[in-house]
Amino acid sequence: WPLDTYRSFNTDTNYLGMIGFKSRASDMVTIEDQAYAGNNDYQRTSFSNPAYGGPYYLDDQGTGYPFWLSYGPPSLYDPRTVFPSSKLGTDYHFYGYNSSIYGDRLQITFDLPYNKVVAGGDFNVGELHSREYWYGTFNMPKIVGYNDAWDELDTRQMWSAYVQDDIHFWHDRVHIVPGVKYLFAHTTDSDSLGFYYSTPGAVAGDEHYVSPTVGASVEVAKNLVLYSAFGQNVKFPDINAYYNAFQTDNNGNFVTVPVTAKPEYVNDYEAGIRYKRGGFTGAANIYQENFRNIFITKTDPVSGLSSTLNGGAARYRGLELQLTDDFGHFLIGHWNGYLNYAHNEAEYTKTASISDTGTGADITKGQKVANVPHDLLTVGLTWKHDNWRVNAQTRYVGTRYIAYGFAGTPSNKTIPTYVTVDLGISKVVPLGLGYANAAKLSLHVDNLTDEHYYDRATVYSDYNNNDYISALPAAGRAIYGSVSIYF
Repeated sequence: WPLDTYRSFNTDTNYLGMIGFKSRASDMVTIEDQAYAGNNDYQRTSFSNPAYGGPYYLDDQGTGYPFWLSYGPPSLYDPRTVFPSSKLGTDYHFYGYNSSIYGDRLQITFDLPYNKVVAGGDFNVGELHSREYWYGTFNMPKIVGYNDAWDELDTRQMWSAYVQDDIHFWHDRVHIVPGVKYLFAHTTDSDSLGFYYSTPGAVAGDEHYVSPTVGASVEVAKNLVLYSAFGQNVKFPDINAYYNAFQTDNNGNFVTVPVTAKPEYVNDYEAGIRYKRGGFTGAANIYQENFRNIFITKTDPVSGLSSTLNGGAARYRGLELQLTDDFGHFLIGHWNGYLNYAHNEAEYTKTASISDTGTGADITKGQKVANVPHDLLTVGLTWKHDNWRVNAQTRYVGTRYIAYGFAGTPSNKTIPTYVTVDLGISKVVPLGLGYANAAKLSLHVDNLTDEHYYDRATVYSDYNNNDYISALPAAGRAIYGSVSIYF
């Protein structure tokens, strides 16, 4: 678009740092520790010209959609009355998202004659500052209760402790690996005075869980291994679940209610076989994962805010196949190949009703879980010769059901199957310059056949309650190169 119609200025800064040590305290004891810290700071200021019907402007002439003034329950303020007359309007929109994490991870390993015991833990603190402001100029003030839609500060303290024992005998042909982990999380959500929150509020919640696992493997014959595993795990609600706490009662009063979303639990079962001989490795397994308290993300179509609810139970069941082979020298050069295949049947095993989510709100037993491809297949081949390397990969993604955009529940519509091909070519050139040993020249082609497919999609309803698909097309063919210098 022309810059006088729409423009957007974005900055995105990321860093992640780690420092640690590993010490052999004795012949049987090893101690490892890692401290880490990371930050992501994203800021965007965009301009939308009211004359062209942008969504974020103040329509003082009655010719468009007055976003601020039609929000529903009496909004906290009317920008037309609080902004200076010279800055009247919401032509400029600011969005900021800053997240950071700080933590430390400790692990102690005991190498015993018939046991390898690993114990350790992790503690980290995460912070999130999310905010959104409107104003009539690019260099806008950011004043809570004046021109913000929201200004939110969230934290999560999370720590875990675990112990695992690898019991091995019969000349290392039998392994039994029991383990247990304890997890605890303390989450806070604090919202300041703003357009979406006519009263500031804060809510907090604690979650904890004991996660047991056990695995076993037996080498029944030379190079042939049978294995199985069972585990229980948990996913704590993310920050969206805490948005449900800020509500308005029947009398129009702003109230803060306890968080209702429960953790999502899963029991995982797996059994398989693995064979390795020379350069060939083949593995196959079957698995089943039983989920309960499935997370469903619903979005309020008026405010645009998302929240997390629990939506019944589901079962994932399928099989996986992996084949790799080092073909060695054949004709010219060295060849390697691989094939990975997975089939997954994911369906709800319990009927659930998600209130106030509109079309498609109910989950029915036997209904397919959205956004889970039925089949995945990847085939790749690599050729190396005289410092040349050529690799090609073909990927097939099967159909998957699409979720409703606002309700978050599955629809009966699907994303069609697609096939992509990627190609990479590189050449290492020795330099022998002393300070520079070699240069690597690389050329990559993603989506070689320029396949047109949907990366993701959602289902919405029009004014006549007819469903339609809103999809994001994936990137087409992309060609890029790189030069790397090795010192």
